[in-house]
Amino acid sequence: MAWTVYMLECADTSLYTGITVDLARRLKEHSKGKGAKYTRHRGPFTVVFTEIQETRGQALKREAVIKAMTREGKIGLTRNWMKGSLGRGPSLFYSSFRIPNLSRLSHFRQ
Repeated sequence: MAWTVYMLECADTSLYTGITVDLARRLKEHSKGKGAKYTRHRGPFTVVFTEIQETRGQALKREAVIKAMTREGKIGLTRNWMKGSLGRGPSLFYSSFRIPNLSRLSHFRQ
């Protein structure tokens, strides 16, 4: 079973990282306030990064690595993903979430 490591940008511009086997379901949980306590009152969310891992253990390790990164490191990771070099890029869209206009987000500008 494939696991997804994902990162959300919250409405307050904070970043949340998590793992799941069903990203669409998990995003719905976040949007309804049923996801992580951290995201409960921070919506709407933008999916800024996803990465597939083969096992739960690999996903947990990758999540830990990302969570240990500085904000600048996370932004660099998401910038590369948004450009499509690391994943599906911004074409990964869920109707209850917004895809960012990168030009308006100062931390995504180069």
